[in-house]
Amino acid sequence: MILILFILVSLACPLFGQELQFQQEQYPFPVIFYGVEPFMGFMSATCRYHHDFADIDNDNDQDMMVVTASGNYFFCENIGDFNEPGYIRIEEQVIIPPETGVPYAPAFCDMDNDDKDDILLCLGYGGIALYTNQGNIGEINFVLEDTMFQGIDIYQKPIIDLIDIDNDEDFDLFLGVGQYNMDGIICFYRNDGDPYNPNMQLITEFFCEINVGQNASPDFCDIDADGDYDLFIGCDAGTVWFYENIGDSVNYDFQYVTNNYFNIDVGNMSVPRFCDIDADGDFDLFVANESAGYGNSIEGDITFYENIGTPTNPQFSFITSQYLFMDMSSVTSPSAVDIDDDGLSEILVGIAGGQIVMLENSGTSTGPEFYFADTSYFNLTFPYGPELTLGDLDSDGDMDLVVSQGSFWSYVRSYRNIGSSSSPIFELWETIESSWDYIVDGVELVDIDGDNDLDLFYGYYQNIIKYWENIGDSTNPRFYLVSDNYLNQTYCPGETNPRFADLDHDGDFDLLIGRYKWNPGVYEHNLLEYWENIGDQYNPVFVPTDTIAEYPPTVNGMMRPCFSDIDNDGDLDIFCGEQGGALLFYRNLENPYQAQLTISIQGSDVILTWSDVANAVEYRIFYQNIPYFTPSGTPQVTVFPPDTSWTDYGALEEGKRYYRLVVEGE
Repeated sequence: MILILFILVSLACPLFGQELQFQQEQYPFPVIFYGVEPFMGFMSATCRYHHDFADIDNDNDQDMMVVTASGNYFFCENIGDFNEPGYIRIEEQVIIPPETGVPYAPAFCDMDNDDKDDILLCLGYGGIALYTNQGNIGEINFVLEDTMFQGIDIYQKPIIDLIDIDNDEDFDLFLGVGQYNMDGIICFYRNDGDPYNPNMQLITEFFCEINVGQNASPDFCDIDADGDYDLFIGCDAGTVWFYENIGDSVNYDFQYVTNNYFNIDVGNMSVPRFCDIDADGDFDLFVANESAGYGNSIEGDITFYENIGTPTNPQFSFITSQYLFMDMSSVTSPSAVDIDDDGLSEILVGIAGGQIVMLENSGTSTGPEFYFADTSYFNLTFPYGPELTLGDLDSDGDMDLVVSQGSFWSYVRSYRNIGSSSSPIFELWETIESSWDYIVDGVELVDIDGDNDLDLFYGYYQNIIKYWENIGDSTNPRFYLVSDNYLNQTYCPGETNPRFADLDHDGDFDLLIGRYKWNPGVYEHNLLEYWENIGDQYNPVFVPTDTIAEYPPTVNGMMRPCFSDIDNDGDLDIFCGEQGGALLFYRNLENPYQAQLTISIQGSDVILTWSDVANAVEYRIFYQNIPYFTPSGTPQVTVFPPDTSWTDYGALEEGKRYYRLVVEGE
């Protein structure tokens, strides 16, 4: 008997329960947006992306630094090559956080003329932190400098860029400002020092009398290859302003051209950055956005526009708006269901902008492959962030829909499917509850009392769950409120998202709760809680049994789970929405031939260590440089029991490597 364990070098550490075993995976299967797969896979996203590019490891390709609204920052190493990028997130600490100020926006620049890019990190209301790279060329050793830029008074959260605007061989400084209803203007600091010792002097707080409204985000680029810098500015409206430099490299003269460059509109707070990402001699464009769910659309994180023109005549073509992350908005709420009756589960995702996004499954029952198919499935939109559950409420063979919508006007509504099982059409059926407060969380249909009709549960204000019994029947539902605190929990600020499934295979429904708990000054975490049903299918009794996952408040916020046996192996896996607008995935390791794998790094070697599997005959290890492959042919390595480890010497020097372990049992 042979079973395959999908293990990738890039996945997070395993999460073990007392009886259940789920493992978070970053690359379980493809999810495609606009024909392109986001580099970060199933990883939590964020909002208000600020980014910049540089070849920080001197390998002739462009790496990236990203800073987010919460002050978190991370580096993405380009493990591809100079014309075909491939990014992974560097988990090691690259810079030491500054003691004061919250990181807001990065910029790379060689400030000390040593042929290595340094990092300037704008700190909201706290100045600019300079990290000089004191390693050798190709090495990364960023050290915080204490004195430089101390005289610059930053009264907002700026976006910065540095260029030699006057061709005197040193870098000058530009700060875009304009938050909180202030003008979107640019401050100009001229470098009166030299290439080794910068001395920034304020020249004007109203550069060229430019005002883009709010949130000015400048980026200079010689877009027409005429030897001088042109100016591009992102703004609060999500478009890109373009000013052509009709002067020269010494005497700039910026002339307004358009406030909608190439009709680019990313929603809110656009941040443009130019970079020749494919090494074809012209500048490509990456525009970050707020991705906070304020627009009624799928927003993305960083939108990539490839320059298909020439160095002197650019032409930008949209490639994807999910360049790094599977970011669909702010806060995602998935539900896995075969909505088109093709035998495969799709993922329907409620997003903060009010839409239901469809990720169509074009794979197989054992090898799913999803692609972004629709921005407003069912032709339904909501004021904010719909959470959904589906079930056949009237026994007509198709899926009906229940939606909870939590905003300043909250409600729970049912929608009857008047279409078919393969082509659903939903019309409003009933408003079950409504309120003018933000009080409704995740919603779920389940036959909790074994009477062959679907009952209703949903999370409610202060981390509790409401239970509405279906006192109608399987063809005519009628919901009656039985309990407004089903689990008799203590009130606590936060969010509650219940899902039911028979996780222990004992014939009754158990409970999984995606929870955000907030007790100011005491406790603030995001949880996936498992409550076992120790009653039966008619009289459930739930007891808290295990925590499947737990994260601090800044990681994987607002856990919104759903179940699906997406790999058709006989157990239920978990998709989970999160606050940043992406999806997470947890594979159920219930199979007796699943080995628990630990990956560690020693120097350039990768060490694989796994748990002993009873009755195993041999462990076969396959690896490739792509995340999705089916092991076939002769394995690279075969390990025989009782040995349960193997070292891949020098693997890190290969750039990227994905492993799969095949266990052969008796």
